[in-house]
Amino acid sequence: MRQIADESAREGFFDYIEDPVSRKLMNALERMMQKRFFDDISVTDILKESGISRSTFYRRYRDKYDLLNQNYQILLNHTLMQIPAGMSYKQSFYTLYNALKSYPAFFKNALSSREDDGLRSYIFKTCYQIFDELMRKQGLDMDSVYYRMLLTGYLRGSLEITCIWVEDGMKEPLDELFRISYELMPHEIRTQLALSYM
Repeated sequence: MRQIADESAREGFFDYIEDPVSRKLMNALERMMQKRFFDDISVTDILKESGISRSTFYRRYRDKYDLLNQNYQILLNHTLMQIPAGMSYKQSFYTLYNALKSYPAFFKNALSSREDDGLRSYIFKTCYQIFDELMRKQGLDMDSVYYRMLLTGYLRGSLEITCIWVEDGMKEPLDELFRISYELMPHEIRTQLALSYM
C-alpha cells in the first residue's frame, strides 16, 4: 500500500521514468516528436538528439519501439498493474490518464503508429494480460472463446476511444471518459471485476 500512496506525488508521464539514461532518451524522443512522426524517427536520430551512445542504447533497448514500450510499461506498473495490490480500477484509470494528459502531443504521435511493435499494439496486449489475470482470479473461464472475444472487443473499443480522445486534444473530462470506459465494459466482466477491483 505504501507504493500506492506515493503515486500522488507523480504528475506527468516522465515523472515515472527514474533511470537518467532512459529519461534522456525519452526527452530527446519527445522533442523530435513535436515536429516528426514517430514512425519517421530512427534510433540514430534519437541518439544524435540525446547524446547517448549506441552501445548504451542497445544495452537497454532492442529498438525505438522497445524504448517507448518499456517506458510506458513503467507507467502501467504504477497504475493498472497496482489493481491486484489494492488500487481501485477507477484510481488506476485516473492516474494513468492524468499522466497521458501531461504530454498530449507526444501521445498523439506515439499512438498514431499502427506498427505491430507500436505503442497502440503494446497497450492492447498488455491490458489483455492484466484483465485476463484479474478475470481468471474471479473464476471466469478465460480459455473459452466467449470470454476471450468479449475481453478483446472491450479492450479494442476502449483503446480506440482513448486514441480518439488523445487525437482530439484530450478535451473531454476524465469523469466522462471513465464513464464511457465503464459503460463499454461487458456486463459479465463488470460484475466480476466490481466484486474486488472497482
